[in-house]
Amino acid sequence: MTASEALDQVAKQFSAWRKDKSNGRETPDTLKLSVIQLVGQLPISQITRRLGLSHSAIKPWQNEHLQTPSMSFVEVPSPVKTAVSHQLSVTFNGQTLTLNTDMPPPALGQLIGSLIQQQSQSLC
Repeated sequence: MTASEALDQVAKQFSAWRKDKSNGRETPDTLKLSVIQLVGQLPISQITRRLGLSHSAIKPWQNEHLQTPSMSFVEVPSPVKTAVSHQLSVTFNGQTLTLNTDMPPPALGQLIGSLIQQQSQSLC
């Protein structure tokens, strides 16, 4: 199925949902996910025009999707054993990240700072 065909199919699903919905009902997660998948394949302007949505309506859906963990962490042992001189654990929104490294603290601080900056920019 091409992206244009998928857009047509999602447009039909939105149309059916709009006919049956009660006022104030939130867009179903299945429709949100379909829109998010289209965003990676088609220009956002084409999607919003065809589905009768605004970009500001789609943006939070994308953020929700990005915040949903899609896979579990699997630790892979390093083939080279190094001495761990620093351990840092950070908990955010119930998720804990633990780093074991021989990286000097200033470099580790720069790494964490850039990760936080990247995350905050992606939320804007």
